[in-house]
Amino acid sequence: MSLKLLRIHNVRNLSEVDIEPCSGLNIFYGANASGKTSLLESISILGTTRSFRTHHVKQIIQYTKTELTVFGQLNDGEKTFPIGIEKSKNATTVRINGQTLKQSSELTKLLPVVSLHPELHRLVSEGPKFRRQFLDMGVFHVEHHFLSIWQDYHKILRQRNAALRQEQSDSLIKMWDKDLIKYSEQITAMRQDYIARLQKYYETTASSLLGFIPDIHYQTGWSKDLDFATALHEGFDNDKDKHYTRSGPHRADIKFSYQATPVQHCFSRGQQKMLVTILLLSQALLLREKQQHCIILVDDLAAELDVEHRQLLMQLLQDSQAQCFISLTDPNLLNIDSALDIKLFHVEHGVITADTMNSL
Repeated sequence: MSLKLLRIHNVRNLSEVDIEPCSGLNIFYGANASGKTSLLESISILGTTRSFRTHHVKQIIQYTKTELTVFGQLNDGEKTFPIGIEKSKNATTVRINGQTLKQSSELTKLLPVVSLHPELHRLVSEGPKFRRQFLDMGVFHVEHHFLSIWQDYHKILRQRNAALRQEQSDSLIKMWDKDLIKYSEQITAMRQDYIARLQKYYETTASSLLGFIPDIHYQTGWSKDLDFATALHEGFDNDKDKHYTRSGPHRADIKFSYQATPVQHCFSRGQQKMLVTILLLSQALLLREKQQHCIILVDDLAAELDVEHRQLLMQLLQDSQAQCFISLTDPNLLNIDSALDIKLFHVEHGVITADTMNSL
């Protein structure tokens, strides 16, 4: 799947953009604050309905405007069809082939987007919520029915937590346990299977970019010595005291370590960012195995990378066979082979123009 045409209106300083990217590497260069990141942000919105920079729509819509639009022509190798999104302060409208979608997950399923940006280290350095989101999005793209199981689990979890808060009788609280256990087992099995399938790409990519392989350990969200049914039973009194369910997939986490030391304690921020880059590239490679080519966004590729690692990353991006959108201040920071499927764009004051490889 690749974008053959991209049109953007009223996204930050991008008033009107109309470009035809190639199916390989698309490189956007220009000074800071010229609009490069806003272009990548627009593609993220088109594929996920969300920005990778902020949750506040008002910050994304151009000043004095009331809504933004991003439109694309997608090609799946056989046919081309339109997709588009409109966002205002209070509403989001998504259309595919002229049909308005009720669920944004249909768009996410159609256009997988992987975003590599300067704040990637947060996935490692901050709370488990970010790591669960990373994991669950990966599982969803490999097994689309995961979403309905995840939604059913959280619906039951909300009901059980409400019963705990209202201090209902033990029997009324426990009436939710059977379904909670069923969905929990399914979610956990799918997550563990996904990590196992991701592992081979993770090890290869880590060896290339880091020169060693940090360990990955999935924590289910309850004691490893118990199955979930037993953990739920043994934790019942504590759940009643705290008024919420203290164990389950909603408490799961992924831990990263190197030589038995958590990476938060032994990796620099640059190394943490590289670790997350490795994880996301591994996701893209796994999608390729499933015949689902994703779009990879790389914001400020040169940041915190030396020449050797820039070139290694570029090679991995090429090997992924994904359509890539890459931003940086100077294209000469990359050793670009003009024989490859590459297109160059110059960005200045929100205006994006196609450039020639001769300018390098």
